[in-house]
Amino acid sequence: MFDAQERYRFNNKKYEEWYGISATEIYGKHIKEFVGESMYETVRPYIETVLSGETVTYETKILAPDGTIRDVHVSYVPQFSQGGEVAGFVALINDITESKQSQKLCNRVKNAFANLQKKCGLFLGKLMLILEIYLCWATN
Repeated sequence: MFDAQERYRFNNKKYEEWYGISATEIYGKHIKEFVGESMYETVRPYIETVLSGETVTYETKILAPDGTIRDVHVSYVPQFSQGGEVAGFVALINDITESKQSQKLCNRVKNAFANLQKKCGLFLGKLMLILEIYLCWATN
């Protein structure tokens, strides 16, 4: 959770584990201070939008602390004061890397089976479609 000045006011245990930090290490820091200039410039338009009172949702890639590139789904939800002014926002961040990888695998399988269907005729194509459905179901 961030205040209207873009300073950390709360983060959950998962966030601490992900970045290898404690709540006391990050509390009160400006977002730019923690994520760096480059990443801040990437997310700044979304932050400006949420601080204007609108919910923001987007997907992006981030560099995880372990050096891997991760796909994430991000939602920024404004929080309002009793007077109706934006007091800050909550950031909901979900790692969707595995889901994206599964989708890519399903697409490759689908394309392979489509090519096979063209080569082997309708009967084999129907059989391949059944296998495709099973493989996509099994990987998700």
